Amino acid sequence: MKRLIVQLTLLIALLLGGDLSSQTTLNTRAWQLSVVQADAGRVDYNAATGKAAFDRRGADGYVDVWTSGLDGTSMVCLTCDHPDLTVPNKHMGQPAWTHDGAFVLFQKQVGTCADADAVVGTGGCNDLWVIDAGGVDAFVLYTVAAGPNGALLHAQLNATDTKVFFSERTVASPSAWRLVVCDIEFVGTPSTSGCVTAAPGDADGFYESHQCLDATCNTVLFSCLCDLADD
Repeated sequence: MKRLIVQLTLLIALLLGGDLSSQTTLNTRAWQLSVVQADAGRVDYNAATGKAAFDRRGADGYVDVWTSGLDGTSMVCLTCDHPDLTVPNKHMGQPAWTHDGAFVLFQKQVGTCADADAVVGTGGCNDLWVIDAGGVDAFVLYTVAAGPNGALLHAQLNATDTKVFFSERTVASPSAWRLVVCDIEFVGTPSTSGCVTAAPGDADGFYESHQCLDATCNTVLFSCLCDLADD
């Protein structure tokens, strides 16, 4: 009997006797799937701790950041009703681990958008925050422009956790996205500084950050809905 799953579901997929480099293999081999957590998504895995960080919608309708083992054990909500995150206590998600597993970066809804415009998948009115892996302390790292056009998406760290790369929408236009790279510090109070921005091609394009390809984030991987013909 087949069942239609409409929620995002966090899964472990094990390719039985196959090779992920071969499309033919993917089409012809069996997959063994294990459900880690239903109604969860936007997952980041940390090899140092063996834990996944993901966001999950609660009974209140808002998304929070959770961690667990890949077998679904040791499930912990890092942001639920956290005293540093109560104004407002709404959408928080799209987590990204530091490589040592000590901290988790995430997006947090601020109070200037309607809830429907501030989901973490679109980033409207989302600031960048970080919380320690024990869920004790949380700190704001980067604040977007005030108003409904300010947005932030998909923060990623370089291999040494000294640079953070994300995309930001400015207040000037709903489609005016840009790429941002900042220095990031985790000693003492976590913070960002020295941010530089780029919008290659169309100034009114959509840019989504994906990965720093070198130690300094001078070379980055991104996708865009933009005109790069003249660049």
